[in-house]
Amino acid sequence: MTSARRKVYRQDSIETAAMYAEWIPTDTFNTLCEFHNYLCVMWGSRKSGRLLNLCRNILDVEISTNEALMSGDVGEEEVVPELRLYESDRDNVLKILMWMCLLYPIPIKHYMKDPNTEENLTKKFNEWLLETKVVGKGAFDIIVAGVFDGSNTEPRENIILDIFADALRWEDAQFASANLNPEVMRTRLGKNPVFSVKARRDSKNNLSPVWLDILQGLKGREDFVDPLSSEEAEANAKNDGIS
Repeated sequence: MTSARRKVYRQDSIETAAMYAEWIPTDTFNTLCEFHNYLCVMWGSRKSGRLLNLCRNILDVEISTNEALMSGDVGEEEVVPELRLYESDRDNVLKILMWMCLLYPIPIKHYMKDPNTEENLTKKFNEWLLETKVVGKGAFDIIVAGVFDGSNTEPRENIILDIFADALRWEDAQFASANLNPEVMRTRLGKNPVFSVKARRDSKNNLSPVWLDILQGLKGREDFVDPLSSEEAEANAKNDGIS
């Protein structure tokens, strides 16, 4: 069973890497790698990869629950229509979350050396994503809000920001010793104590998702994934399911 599970997860990682590789223009990927040190084991691709896995898990649950609500398979919930996501939203929402996760680590070190970090990096992000028409203005505004405001965004105003905020809170476990209060979480999966245990454990162990290595290969880079991650990722592959 372990062998079969690893094969399934490996195939999932291959498909996931291919999807992200298609969504990220190679020129933009090269620019990111040249601007930020994604090899950093604390604030590099490991962080982005785990965040994106968490966001995708949360998104899966939001979509599946709302699809069930729409079909009448489960009872109605107290969720305003603006906060509901459906299968037709999946790709567009995941693309926005992907850019948030890739950009989020960039400002961390800049805050220590540049008092105008948010203004200056927003200009950079604008050049990379908006001027090149990789994303539209509405998506760009959400991405910037997620990157700079993180879990401090206003809850229940934008479901994409709620998803990202919950993923960040789980990721904070890497540096926090206290247990996470489910009441501060915003999404259905975020409030699930069982999944929270796994999410926080992966963060504390600083795991590197397998698909990062595959994405790096597809993009022809050697400076996106730190050298130890391939070996560690293979060792942890049995726990690396996306959802």
